[in-house]
Amino acid sequence: MEAADGSRPRRADQIAGAGELAVRKAINNWRVRPFARGSADCCAFADYIVGQLTGVSYLGHFSYSDDAGAESIIKAHGGLAGAVTLAMRRAPIPPEELRVGDVVLITILDKQAIGILATDSSVVTVFEDAIPRSVRRDFVDMGWHSWV
Repeated sequence: MEAADGSRPRRADQIAGAGELAVRKAINNWRVRPFARGSADCCAFADYIVGQLTGVSYLGHFSYSDDAGAESIIKAHGGLAGAVTLAMRRAPIPPEELRVGDVVLITILDKQAIGILATDSSVVTVFEDAIPRSVRRDFVDMGWHSWV
């Protein structure tokens, strides 16, 4: 399975320190900057973390720089879940099958966002202030394994 950039993701057993420590390190390496669609939003954040963990970027399928561009992509794929499924090139899985480091879709107050399962009980994502925030795993609707 190849990512958008043609690279092959590493397996979890190939990633030194895969798990909460590796995810925490990747989150700490995220450069906080002003919110910007396509470069400092929830999808860009999740793609950065997955890239740090696996060496693969999946966001290359999409290019957008404003709300209209993001909404166009989401609408064209039947929703945010459909767009992420295309980008990740794998079917979504239920929350109980997710592992630390996986990409997740959360819904909070009728708003959806993409994040990373950071611990067994929490998700980290960025909202419109572009600062990583932790929310309870209870908000996870579905997810995708970050590595194969």
